[in-house]
Amino acid sequence: MSVLLFFSIAVASGLLYPIIATIIKLRLTSRTASYPLFEQRSVEALPPTAQNYFRRLAGTLQAQGFSDAMYLYQGGQLAGTTCFLMLMKNHAAGDMVCAGDFHFAVKDFYRNTNYLEFATDLSNGVCINSNNTEDPSVFKPDPANPVFKFPGLKDSWRLYEAHRRLIARHAPGELRVLPSEGMEISHICSSVKRSLEKQVEYGYYYKEQPSGDYRPTWKGAVTMTFRVAWPVRDLKMAALRNRAAQTLRSLGL
Repeated sequence: MSVLLFFSIAVASGLLYPIIATIIKLRLTSRTASYPLFEQRSVEALPPTAQNYFRRLAGTLQAQGFSDAMYLYQGGQLAGTTCFLMLMKNHAAGDMVCAGDFHFAVKDFYRNTNYLEFATDLSNGVCINSNNTEDPSVFKPDPANPVFKFPGLKDSWRLYEAHRRLIARHAPGELRVLPSEGMEISHICSSVKRSLEKQVEYGYYYKEQPSGDYRPTWKGAVTMTFRVAWPVRDLKMAALRNRAAQTLRSLGL
């Protein structure tokens, strides 16, 4: 074996080992609860990162027509992940907004990130979502429920205007539906569950019995790992940012 070939194999093995290890760990240990659970909390009971983000954002969203702020906590849905959400409704327009403050902690790794999304449920069962997440999705997209991503777009006025124009473009004249008063938590839980069920349909997850928890299949573990591995993640994010810029230009924004 030549020195160059030996070196190439060694480098490839070094690069692939953490990916393979992640795939195996994801497949064998990852589980998502059969039904997502959220606890309603006061804004004062949230950690400083969530309080600061939500309070800074709430005034702007109120000026955009949103009200009825509700604060939620979720822990344990995914190992090492804790999230805090702020939900608000625009009764006049029929839209909802969700701001999220996420905490990821696995061994020595810790990351805190936040995001903003506007969602509109239509009477025909379709949900259209526009968000500014800066992480690629590990799920297979559901073409029946379009998600428009604008990574890094922090301006809620511009993001919401993009969402409104996308609704006008893709669902002109469709009736918008808001969850009834007191049903907001059930609504978001059902939305999460529908998303997971769709991944079961795509073969990314299966339902473990008797717990009913969602577990990744080998297909799902491999696909989801590669979607966030270098250089796939960087390439996907570059393409996503380029697509977002094109969409904003097409909307006149």
